[in-house]
Amino acid sequence: MPSHERTPAYWELVKEMRRANDVFIRCVSETSRWREFYEEQNDLWKRLEKGTLTSEAIADYERRAKAMQEEKERIAQHVQALHTVYCTAKESIEDALRLARQIPVLTYRCRAITTVAEACNKTDLLQNILREGLRDLDLHGDDDEKVGLRGSFIGIAIKAGLAGLTSREIEKAVRFSNQISHRRHRALALGHVWKATLPLQPEQRAVLQQATIDACLTSRSWRGGDLLHEMIYFLVGKAALNEAISIYEQMPLDQFKKRSRNLLRRAGAEF
Repeated sequence: MPSHERTPAYWELVKEMRRANDVFIRCVSETSRWREFYEEQNDLWKRLEKGTLTSEAIADYERRAKAMQEEKERIAQHVQALHTVYCTAKESIEDALRLARQIPVLTYRCRAITTVAEACNKTDLLQNILREGLRDLDLHGDDDEKVGLRGSFIGIAIKAGLAGLTSREIEKAVRFSNQISHRRHRALALGHVWKATLPLQPEQRAVLQQATIDACLTSRSWRGGDLLHEMIYFLVGKAALNEAISIYEQMPLDQFKKRSRNLLRRAGAEF
């Protein structure tokens, strides 16, 4: 409706929108989905000015925003469980592993199991813990989780010198990534694994690295370009300029390639 036709019904919707904004601040503002809800709220305000907004739409937004408060509380419980596992692992690996197994959400359960593995100083037991966590991940994880969460297990295997386990799990990560239909999600999941493999020799992560590059190039999102720049940043930090330049040469001409070129030049690269 035009701005001059601000009827009592219009002002009633304004009141409802202000209440919804209070719910947003209280329940959503500190969660990972705050931008999504923020942008949706802006769309609701635009619909209000156009005269197409309904009370039902505001109520639906408010209901979903309130549900985020419940999610925040659940996350707080899982974080507390992780802290308990961390503290317990200092005294007893067996007790910590038992607590980790009881965490109901896979993401936090995997994090707890890797926490236990990091605290373990017995190679055979460490390997068994990693294998248990990876079996759990393969059995219960979705396509994104099977790749992204695998990075933490691979990182610990690398630190422990478990070369066989490392190579097998890198291969599985690349294979599972082909099942991720969302291009951006595939790139981000592979990027997480790639970062865990930085201590390896270039030839040991070559297939994974190229798969990550290809996923970024086909992601059709700014996040793919940003991840390629981030990969170059890490490689420059390792003085692996040849690898960094190889990634740079595959990047499209955009803001991320320009930033990467400046980074490489400051590092003394010649190309």
